[in-house]
Amino acid sequence: MSDKHMTLEVADGVGLITLNRPDEGNPVVHGMVEELLDKAIICDEDPAIR
Repeated sequence: MSDKHMTLEVADGVGLITLNRPDEGNPVVHGMVEELLDKAIICDEDPAIR
């Protein structure tokens, strides 16, 4: 799953959130906090992700 600033990949029950702004040095800016929280909620609510 990919959004504007980061991706979420799931493999073998593990969720991997990757920052996707290499041109900016991958800083965590205000707009990314909500997106990161959304990804964390997805991981928390999906029983297939540990």
